[in-house]
Amino acid sequence: MYAFGAGGSGQLGYGGTACRLVATELQGLPHICMVACGSWHSAAMTSLHRRVYVWGQVFYAPARGRQSGLRLTCN
Repeated sequence: MYAFGAGGSGQLGYGGTACRLVATELQGLPHICMVACGSWHSAAMTSLHRRVYVWGQVFYAPARGRQSGLRLTCN
């Protein structure tokens, strides 16, 4: 997976907050099957063990112990 653009909130996922004009490969994200990007955060899901990684700035966190009913699958 590669990322570029504004990175002031850490949303690019390379470990820093500087902007990147050239796409930079992100390390440590094996078997990515789904990606979601927002203005201040990004997320990726792996097809292996269906793990979700999220990075960047978080304004609101979901309540613990609640389930939204959303189910993500990788083909």
